[in-house]
Parts: sequence; structure tokens; C-alpha cells
Amino acid sequence: MSDFSVVFRGGWVVDGSGGPRYLGTVAVKDDRIAVVSSGSPDLTAERTVDCTGLAIAPGFVDPHSHTDGSIVDNPHNENSIRNGITTEATGNCGSSAAPGAASVSDWFSSLEQMKIGNNLALFAGQGTIRQLAMGGETRGYPTVDELARQKEILEAAMQDGCIGISSGRAYIPGCFASTWECAELGRVVAKYDGIYTFHIQNQNEYVAEATREVIQIGKRADLPVLIAHQKIMGKSNWGRAGEMVDMMERARGCGIEVMSDVYPYNFSAVIHLGDRIVPRTADVDPAEAARRLHEPAAAGQLYKYLASLPQAGGFLPYFHNLLPQYGIVWCAKTKEYEGLDVREAALQMGYDLYQAVINLLRDNDLGVKLAGIMSEDDVRTFLKWPHAMVGTDSSARDPAKDRVSAKISGVHPRCYGTHSRVLGHYVRETGLLSLEEAVKKMTSMPADYLGLADRGRLRPNLAADVVVFDPARVSDRATIEDPAALPVGIPYVMVNGRLAVDGGERTAVQAGRALRDLQGRYPYQ
Repeated sequence: MSDFSVVFRGGWVVDGSGGPRYLGTVAVKDDRIAVVSSGSPDLTAERTVDCTGLAIAPGFVDPHSHTDGSIVDNPHNENSIRNGITTEATGNCGSSAAPGAASVSDWFSSLEQMKIGNNLALFAGQGTIRQLAMGGETRGYPTVDELARQKEILEAAMQDGCIGISSGRAYIPGCFASTWECAELGRVVAKYDGIYTFHIQNQNEYVAEATREVIQIGKRADLPVLIAHQKIMGKSNWGRAGEMVDMMERARGCGIEVMSDVYPYNFSAVIHLGDRIVPRTADVDPAEAARRLHEPAAAGQLYKYLASLPQAGGFLPYFHNLLPQYGIVWCAKTKEYEGLDVREAALQMGYDLYQAVINLLRDNDLGVKLAGIMSEDDVRTFLKWPHAMVGTDSSARDPAKDRVSAKISGVHPRCYGTHSRVLGHYVRETGLLSLEEAVKKMTSMPADYLGLADRGRLRPNLAADVVVFDPARVSDRATIEDPAALPVGIPYVMVNGRLAVDGGERTAVQAGRALRDLQGRYPYQ
């Protein structure tokens, strides 16, 4: 009888601690790591994986995803698994699947009853909680009873296993809350040693003020705070990353535990312009909609629609306010506008913003993608900061479906390429990070931040989440034009002792678990 389930033999062990790699072996028994050893000890196993020339690392831990909203439709979560992501913290940017129609406890129970691709922990969304307690109210300050109700909902969520709270300070309804209200909720989370993560109020001109607010909330509530998907958008703001890092370092020097997560791309959420703002009806297909923009009446109608967006609901006012700064990241035909922001394109055309948008849509048969654009130097500064982790800002996706709709979708390459891009581009190609630094930012650092005591390191008795990759070959392939292309160079991914990727192929294994916060109790007592 074999002593171990799987032995990964003869690879470079990068254990997640940040310490130097070494040639060694990792053995797994059932769902636990059993042996981590230098050299090649004589171990008998049901399966031995030859890792010569490969790196053996802990499964990657993503501190920022939105998988709670998509896991039911895509429980396989292949995009994450193929990138080596074995654990995700979801419920970010102020919106969470629970609490709501179901409690957090019921949501976790539903995960435990279904088979999911990887492990999921949950933040309670501050916007979700505010909506439950206050409905559609847009007041800056809740009543005494409304605040008490928010705290009651949050307390129950923490007791049911949430790891903390998230705020979407730029989104409805999170944007209506005051700094004071956020700090009051933070104090509830602090009682449970939880954490507070923020999509900050502004990532453009007022990024310093928005960053300072997060630090203030951390100080007032006395809990760790995180700036999610940290970035600076808009060409007029480029070059300010060092200023933000200095501010966060000063805060840490004062005892405020502020961190960040970063994805390795210089553009934010991708907006397929035609899909977003051109009205679609059952009897008008995209080709017909594009043709109609050549007609003055239809173009005039769209112009009025664009001018009306500040009065619209949901995402559209936010989009409208940032329209001049949005970058043109892909055009089906007029490639000369790629790399410009909309303001620059309008000036080049000699039209106002709205007419420039119409021209772009018309001349590209609706095939235009916009995004908030960042400086590559700023991305590098944020990613290099010692207290920055790697996060995806992704969700559970189906690559087969996404590849079919890639041309007209707003899917961001970060959904399919984040961790492999860090390892390929920022470690191997540019040398911004050492392999050990990068793996730490993907494993022990987020695991420690999230309070996941048995994840993020290769150590005996910890959970058997393991990723094996080729340092010389690992690379992202996802692009704006083909955002669902799968990465290469990650041949093995293990989740809780079972191979979810074997020899570079996705298996049928869905061994993920619901990670309820056990509030300091040993996970398997």
C-alpha cells in the first residue's frame, strides 16, 4: 500500500514564504500536505509527478474576485483553475451574493452541497447591507435605526463566516455612505478580527483623497484595510503611483495596516461600446444597428441618448462622467485611434465627445472597446510595493462561451491571464519581481491577509492546494481581442488533494470548499 496519494518529485520548491527556492519533493496524503523535503527522498505514492525543471508552489490565493455572482452558472471555474488559483475571496466592491435573499450561512451551505472548482471565502458587501437596511435611500447618513440594522446584518454575516466587509465607494449605493458610516461598520468587523476592502471613491483626479479616506477608516475602526485593484486612471494623472505608495507607507508607520491588490494590466474594466450603449431590440441585429448610424435621424437619437446618461441609473452616469478619460483600447477598423483617450480622439476628429463616440461606433461597425487606461510605470510601482498582492477582479467564467463572444464582449484578459502574466512578463521577461517575491504575493501574503491559516504555504499538515508551473514557459495569452485565451505553462493544479489540471488538461475534478471564517479556531479540530 502506498504511503502517499501524490508525490511531486524533483522540482524547484517555491514554498510561498518568500525564501529561496530549492530542489525538492512535496508529498500529499488525502487532502493534506504530508512531506516537504529537499532532494528526492524515496517515497511511495499512488501517483508520482516528475517535476524536473518545473516549480512546485502553493495554490494561488486570489484576494479579489466576484465569483459569488457567477459560481452557480460556472461552478467549474475553469478560468481561475487554469491560472493556478485554488482559493478566492469574493463578494468584493460592496456587492455580495449574501446576505440577501439567503443568509451567509445558507449561501455557504449551498456551496457545500454543490461541486465547485476551487475554494471560496466571502466578504459581506457594504452596498448590499445598506440596500437591505435602507432600500433605495440616497441619504448620506442613516437614521439611528438604519445604522443599527446595518450593524445587525453585518454582525450576523461575520458570525456566519464572512472574512470581512467590502465597499464599492464609487458605486450605488455604497457611494452614498459617509466615511463615518463606513468606520462604524468597520468597528463591527474589527470585533471579529476581520478586514475591510475598498473600491475607492475615485481612481482619477481625486485618487489621493480617496486613498486617504481608506486610511482614515482603518484608523477610526482599528482594523486592516485594503485598496482593491489599486490603479491611477486618466493620462493627466499618470505618474502618481509613488505618491500613493508614500502615503500608504506613512500610514503603516503610524500603525494602520493598509495593503493593496493589483492586477498586471494597464487598463481597467473593458467596455464594449456598442454592446453597452447602442439600444438592441429583437428585430435589430448589430449589423443593422451599425448601418443605421449612417442615417442622420438614428445618429441624432443616439446623440440625445448620450447626453441623457447623467440622469440614467446604475453604471451609466459613472461611465458618462469618465468618458473623456476612457482609453480606446481596441477598434475593429480604425486602428489609428487605439491608445488615445476619447478626448484626444474627439480633438483629432474635430468633433465633440458625443459625436466622436458616434463616429467611432459607425466607422467600426460597433466594434469599439474602451477602458480606463493606466501608465505602465504606475502599474509596475504598485505591483512592486512589498505590501501589494496579486488579484484578478475576475469571476467564474466559461472559456468556451467567452471565446465565441470575444469580439463583442467586455471580458477583460485579467479573467484568464493574471497570475500567468505576472510569472511570465513581470518575473521572467522584465525581472520586476523575483520568482519568490511573485509567488509570495500570490500565496502566503493573501492567505495571511484573509486569515486562511491552512492555505498559502507548502508545509506539512496544511491543505493540499498545489500548483506546478514551468518558470521558463508560463505565460498569459489573453488579449483584448481574444480575452478568453487560456494560459500556457501550468501543467498541474491540485485542489484539496485532487488534480484539477493534470498534464495541462482540465479534469472533471471539482474539489473546492466553502471557506467559512472560523474566527481563529483550528480548521480541522
